[in-house]
Amino acid sequence: MPNKTPLIGIDWGTSNCRGYLLSATGNVLDHVSDPRGIAAIENNQFPLVLEDICGNWLAAYPNSPLLLSGMIGSRQGWIEAPYCPCPCALETIHQHAVALPSDRLTGYVVPGLIASGLSGAPDVMRGEETQIAGLAALQPGLTGTVCLPGSHSKWVSLRNNRIEGFSTFLTGELFGALCDHTLLGRLITNDPCSPHAFSRGLEQSTAAGGLLHQLFSARTRGLAGDLGGGDIASYLSGILIGSEIRAVAEQDYLEDTVHLIGGNDAAHRYHEALQSVGAKVTLWPGQEVTVAGLWLLGRQLGLCDDHPNG
Repeated sequence: MPNKTPLIGIDWGTSNCRGYLLSATGNVLDHVSDPRGIAAIENNQFPLVLEDICGNWLAAYPNSPLLLSGMIGSRQGWIEAPYCPCPCALETIHQHAVALPSDRLTGYVVPGLIASGLSGAPDVMRGEETQIAGLAALQPGLTGTVCLPGSHSKWVSLRNNRIEGFSTFLTGELFGALCDHTLLGRLITNDPCSPHAFSRGLEQSTAAGGLLHQLFSARTRGLAGDLGGGDIASYLSGILIGSEIRAVAEQDYLEDTVHLIGGNDAAHRYHEALQSVGAKVTLWPGQEVTVAGLWLLGRQLGLCDDHPNG
């Protein structure tokens, strides 16, 4: 009997690259994290970096196929994998995967998705579709809203194993810019943060004046001594996330259970914000759904079949 060659699944984003060596049953045999996201790769040296990151695995399992997901399939990545239009059935995403342009490496790049966002303007995702596929694999028949916090947070409507549509919010990137490049950020210190700073920001986000007015309150409350220097970042986060939650609530995204993907501080803040408005929330570990999605798409592409090693 031939051995089942492991699948090498790669989640390659703008800032980081995470790799998983997956058994034929989808178990993680080994994993690696590398800071060389696509933004750090010069002169299109993606195959060399990939072989460096996964060199030990490729040496041990030279016939292992690879499946790459995320920004690696963008125009700034190795090879562009065109967007699939939504609504999109999860079982058809793999049909749009693009083969790796390599003589030494065998595998595919997962495509992204495109839809109309809440405003009617085009909206896109890359990488999140793999996590959504993994979530659906872990919970067959899942219907509801999927929230993926991050630099560009995604809200996805999932019905009958189909991504009906989604919307993106610039929340995480805007938070970073406010803290690092504005007068608001100059008041931020390393002092201890009040446990109520984030909830105060959530409450402030519901007041009159709109987001731009609410954001400036971080400065005025700091100058007036109403907020300590250690509170301001959490307060700003509360205003931004609260504004985002209100926007999706107005479009009925919170009518069903919200499946929140992630295990970092941002995900826990979204969890708190959603609970504050009475939403039903289920929290899913980000790595678990990513691995499940890579393995599912790999199986659909025939990458998890029996292959002789050697």
